[in-house]
Amino acid sequence: MAQENDLLKSNNGEKYFEVLTQFPELELYDDDIHPNKNGAFLNACIFYQLLTNKKAADLKYIGDIEPETAKLLKQIAG
Repeated sequence: MAQENDLLKSNNGEKYFEVLTQFPELELYDDDIHPNKNGAFLNACIFYQLLTNKKAADLKYIGDIEPETAKLLKQIAG
């Protein structure tokens, strides 16, 4: 996350690119532009960290995506 002119800027694009290049088997989109459950979870983790200054990796996950996928996305967000 970068700070410019007293505004916080997320790095969602960089994190999406990281997943898409390092883990191409992991789908992040429902179509060409809309995130699926994995993409939405990655976004949520990134914004959680941006807004709280806490690590998403420390959160307990109970949801619809595979636990190992959630763990990986939480680590990438951090």
